[in-house]
Amino acid sequence: MVSWLPWLLTLHVMTVHSVTQPNIVMMVADDLGWADMPWNDALAIAPTLTSLADTGIILDRHYVQPICSPTRSALMTGKYPSRLGLNHDTINAGEPYGLMVNETIISNYMSELGYACHGVGKWHLGYCSWDLTPVKRGFDSFYGYYNGHETYYTKLTHKFFDFRLDTPADDGTVNSEVVWSANGTYSTVLYANRAAKVVEKHDQSKPLFMYVPMQSVHNPNEVPDSYYQMYEGIIENEKRRTLLAMVTAMDDAAEVVVTALKQAGMWENTIFIFFSDNGGPLEGIGNGQVNYPLRGGKYSYWEGGIRSSSFIHSPLLPGGVINREMLHVTDWLPTLTHVAACV
Repeated sequence: MVSWLPWLLTLHVMTVHSVTQPNIVMMVADDLGWADMPWNDALAIAPTLTSLADTGIILDRHYVQPICSPTRSALMTGKYPSRLGLNHDTINAGEPYGLMVNETIISNYMSELGYACHGVGKWHLGYCSWDLTPVKRGFDSFYGYYNGHETYYTKLTHKFFDFRLDTPADDGTVNSEVVWSANGTYSTVLYANRAAKVVEKHDQSKPLFMYVPMQSVHNPNEVPDSYYQMYEGIIENEKRRTLLAMVTAMDDAAEVVVTALKQAGMWENTIFIFFSDNGGPLEGIGNGQVNYPLRGGKYSYWEGGIRSSSFIHSPLLPGGVINREMLHVTDWLPTLTHVAACV
């Protein structure tokens, strides 16, 4: 597939005019439906992401895999998950496998290109061995959870607490701190604050690659009441109202990250990417997502399962563009490493 080359070349041409390698921030939503974002549903409240999309490049035909681990493995490796043994299902809690350790992933490449690499949010690519975890795979830190889903406040998955801060140890092992203090705080707030802290403490002699795979808007439906009340009189369906409130909370997290980048003087040389790992689950198994007018949803290869709300925004790029050429999640690794290497 070569149809994504024109915008790749545009990205390259614009970026090479920068004095330094661009910072790259990639925010990935979880289980977000096609019509869950304002540019596809006017009722959703997400001013930060909407502004970034409207003044950036909306990727109208951005495709992913129909479920979580397959998409994340494709993103990390630039390979289709059928080549990785990860196409069949998600990696469930406690299962003794993951993204194979002989695979070089995007953080490895970015690290070799001189980037500081940090992960904030959801991993879901295996943890039965430390060698499968982020800081053994090129990341300088990881803050979040290893499993596929958990509660937003108590951080429980299958009754076990899963929330940690990982950093590399001097002897090559992993310093893994279980962050018990996260219990009781809404995870979207924690991820926003951690991402902002990464930016604030970043040594700007290096470029930054920050991967922010959000928990939002995967079930369970949990959101601070202040966001829920924003949809009073707008959305009657309780599940839909809570879901869109979760979208608004995620938007606030994006605002925190963008503000931190601006305050650090890094925004003008940053590429910000947003997409969902798959489409929203359908009614009956979903928690309020809507993929209309697309057919199908999560778990299916209909467009509702694999066509992802997405945009790319950067002061280095022209804005106000809707790109309708096909792009697949596997294209991000060669695209971004190409840009990072060519500066």
